[in-house]
Amino acid sequence: MIKQDLQAILLYLKSQNVDIDSNEFKFQVESHPDYPTLLSFVDALDFFNIPNVATKVTFDELDSLPDEFIGLLGAEYAMPFLFFIKKEKDHFLYNDEKKLKKISKDELSELWRGMVLLAEKPNSEIEKKKTVKNTYISIIFLLFFIILYSFSKSLVLCIFSALSTVGLYLSFEALKTELGVESKLSQTFCSAIPNSDCSQVINSKKSGLFNYVKFSDISLWLFSSQLLGAFFFSILGNISSFTSYSLVVLIISVPVTIYSIYFQYSVEETWCPLCLAITAIIYIQISFLLTRNGFTISSDNLILFSFSFILMYVLIYLLKPIYIEQKLLKEDYIKSIRVSKNYVFFKNNLLTSPKYHFEKQLIILGNPDTAKKISLVTSPFCGFCEEAHEIVDNLLEKHPDEITINIRFNFSEKVDEKMKELFLRLTEIYLNEGQNSFTTAIKIWHSTKNLDGWLNKYGKCSDAKKITSLLNEISEENHLQGLNFTPAFILNEYRLPNIYDRNNLKYFVQDWIEDNI
Repeated sequence: MIKQDLQAILLYLKSQNVDIDSNEFKFQVESHPDYPTLLSFVDALDFFNIPNVATKVTFDELDSLPDEFIGLLGAEYAMPFLFFIKKEKDHFLYNDEKKLKKISKDELSELWRGMVLLAEKPNSEIEKKKTVKNTYISIIFLLFFIILYSFSKSLVLCIFSALSTVGLYLSFEALKTELGVESKLSQTFCSAIPNSDCSQVINSKKSGLFNYVKFSDISLWLFSSQLLGAFFFSILGNISSFTSYSLVVLIISVPVTIYSIYFQYSVEETWCPLCLAITAIIYIQISFLLTRNGFTISSDNLILFSFSFILMYVLIYLLKPIYIEQKLLKEDYIKSIRVSKNYVFFKNNLLTSPKYHFEKQLIILGNPDTAKKISLVTSPFCGFCEEAHEIVDNLLEKHPDEITINIRFNFSEKVDEKMKELFLRLTEIYLNEGQNSFTTAIKIWHSTKNLDGWLNKYGKCSDAKKITSLLNEISEENHLQGLNFTPAFILNEYRLPNIYDRNNLKYFVQDWIEDNI
């Protein structure tokens, strides 16, 4: 189940029409070293480039807030949580997990903790990630129904299989809910009716039967076996036998569905809309098949039908533990990422890394007067340096007035004349035209890697002797300190520890800027 704070943020973002990958957002929040503080949510929003602000607001200033916002609420002596709050005339609505509950202004004042989070839709719409996996699944099911109808010429079989496909999809959603991985569909579905909580029902320990085998497992087995059986029997052209056996299995499954309904109503006293929808599909399938004429049974077809069920049982038995193991590995990964993003650990490792002191500097980006300087030892012909320059560009975009970037080329006069010319001209562009022209020129070089084309565009260096001398001074200082490999990041005088990926810098720069080291 998604925790209260996360649920509140996701409901709020949805109300603001902000399109976001909820699973990725959840990962970014939970892997934050300060989770579950407000900072973890703010940084996660920053990660998605969603404009936001977290600020203190007294209750007297409530009327100045937008109609929808995130507020920190908590009863006296109780731990406060983030809530999605919505103004409605003379009262307010706040989320209790997935449901909105009514509260008066006086009641809200007793819970108010004085912190508010606001966000807005970014200027450029965040494109929703479309995974290759989902595309493949769609193609497979499309081909499946084409094959099904081509061999069987039976609309009855196609309709029945379509119901099985919906049931299979809902069964996967139930399985994900069991494992604590909620999608947008399951969140919407499981809050569709009053007094509902899919996770509470699916993960309940009160059930004798469902302690040993989950309802999601049974439905996965049932619907996947139906689809496999439909495929086999459509090829054989024996649809009547398949529907007959399917009807028998569906009738046998009715006691399980009745027990599920009884368990939700009498034991847990809360509803699972996913379970109810799966049950409804089973009853629809039974009703649909009862209207068909004919009932055919043969031992040969029974063997094939049984094989379909046995095969799917074995596959589910083998694959579900793998799925659970992946989830556990992801949880461990989140914990390790949380540690790796911890600034205290980063600082301790940074202060024990090798120190470098530079007397000379040539290409300076950002604010030259700040005390926080990041030196980048680089080369235009280094394969990994393109990524390093992208990191620098992102840091300058977020902290233009707070950091200095010292670009230090590892230059050699022994290289090919055209390669040498690239070093010289890039440096001259910076000296004559400034940092914007320099960053544009180096971006164009990294994007094309066409030396002749780049030189045709920018021309040759007009003062090769002077620029060569300046580059040699920088390069010689690099080599004297053992900085022969590129790229290398040095934060003030400390080299970025080897255990940290260059991309990890974005997690620590703000704290590093504020730290007096």
